Amino acid sequence: MDVFFPIGIAGMIILLGSFMFILSKKIHYPLMVFLLGFGIIIGPVTGIFNPYSFQTIIHSFVTIALIIVLFEVGYNTKLTDLKQNLIPSVWLTLLGIFFSVILCAIAAKFILHLGVLHSLLFGALLASTDLTIVAPLLEHINIIPKLKTYLELESSLNSVVAAIIAIIIINILEIGFEIEGTIKLFLTNIFVGIGLGVVFGFVILKLVQSLNIEEKPHIISIGSVILVYAIAEFFSASGILAALVIGLIFGNAKPQLPKIVYSFGGELQLILLAFVYVLLGAFLKFEFF
Repeated sequence: MDVFFPIGIAGMIILLGSFMFILSKKIHYPLMVFLLGFGIIIGPVTGIFNPYSFQTIIHSFVTIALIIVLFEVGYNTKLTDLKQNLIPSVWLTLLGIFFSVILCAIAAKFILHLGVLHSLLFGALLASTDLTIVAPLLEHINIIPKLKTYLELESSLNSVVAAIIAIIIINILEIGFEIEGTIKLFLTNIFVGIGLGVVFGFVILKLVQSLNIEEKPHIISIGSVILVYAIAEFFSASGILAALVIGLIFGNAKPQLPKIVYSFGGELQLILLAFVYVLLGAFLKFEFF
């Protein structure tokens, strides 16, 4: 495939994403519907674009989009609200994950005839409610702020817990079950992720606060969040939690950061989410097409 073709598709996605964002605001309809529709048109309907040729790149786009969304959720969450809503969100997460994993595992066991551990792994992989899906939906649903906070926190924590469960099951499949090793893996994933987020978050915050607008603090902040995510994952910790914690630190900083820092993150999020939803639509398959 000629190199200009995917570049042209990328430019089209960014342009249409911007116009569709404006349209969705005017008619109060979820942006994701328009983007999915466009993806379906260029993918399974017309066959213009084959996303399976770019799976590695697409995975990277989705990951970066998730990082930016988590950063924004953390940025918009005030510590006072977090203290009030954390416990209910944790319970909602644990109950949701438990029932999702068990039900999906039962289905995998009896329909796909997988082993117990493989069925549980299947359930863990399907149990996560991706924040890149939930967050844009919440922007277009008229719900009380407290419920919105619950759902955003639940979705963030849900991704973390589901990922940890999947990692633990994979570890058990590879080396067998060890209580000490399992607990260590669980605690490492959570607390090292949070710790890295706190340490790097304050370091990045101090750096950004010392810069003026001309020194591109917005680019430094976003690049740093993505880098910290990668560092956390390298140390087998939760990059998701690290990104969320950095967002919390930035959003609750005093004095507040320049608006351009947050604005740049929002614009980047729009671009990445446009890619995510268009590509998701392109991945769909319909037998009658």
